[in-house]
Parts: sequence; structure tokens; C-alpha cells
Amino acid sequence: MPEKTYKSPLKKLVKFFEKSRDSWKEKYFEKTKELKRAKNQINDLKRRKDDWKERAKKAEDALKEINSKSVEDKKKANK
Repeated sequence: MPEKTYKSPLKKLVKFFEKSRDSWKEKYFEKTKELKRAKNQINDLKRRKDDWKERAKKAEDALKEINSKSVEDKKKANK
């Protein structure tokens, strides 16, 4: 690969390339933080969803138990 030649002085090129590199790194780290935040939020939402499912299942089971007791009590009262 042929080496690139620049017309600008090296001092200016070094500053330009350092600024470019620093800008790229800053964007990369910001995106990394954003991604981590999003992953944490997803995990939190999944955990909350599972908690609500479990609570709903328990409530449903309790309701079924109450209804079955109510039906049994009615049968006993009719006898």
C-alpha cells in the first residue's frame, strides 16, 4: 500500500488526527454507556414482567380456591 503524502505540516496533521481519534473514542464510549443502560433497562423490565406474572398466577390460584370453597359450602348448605 503506497504511503499517503500530505501537504499540511505535520504539527497540524497530528492535532487533526488526535482530535479525530478523541472524537471517535468519545462517541464510542457514549454508545457503550447507552447500550449498557438499554440492556439494564431490558433486564429490569423482564424481571418486573416475571414478577407480575407470578403475582397474577398466585392471585388466580387464590381466586380459584375461594370459588371452589364457595361451591363446596353451597353444596353443603343445600343438603
